[in-house]
Amino acid sequence: MQTPKDFQWLSDEIFRRFHQTLSPSTLKRLWGYFPSVRQPHPYTIDLLTRYAESLSQCMLTKGGASCNGMRRPSYVWCRPRG
Repeated sequence: MQTPKDFQWLSDEIFRRFHQTLSPSTLKRLWGYFPSVRQPHPYTIDLLTRYAESLSQCMLTKGGASCNGMRRPSYVWCRPRG
């Protein structure tokens, strides 16, 4: 997660998967792209956990193949170095 497009992609992907919104700005704060002193809201953590679990389940059952139209990011998800 390094560019604004990465955060927009994840926000769109979560909406496609769960029909729930998580703004790119929220994701940027969580990843440290924007400074924040607040703790993430439980809704944010829950939604990201559900998304990660859906990816894990999909990869286990499909062997990493395309999962229900889910697009794969072309980058590694990691916290930016600071």
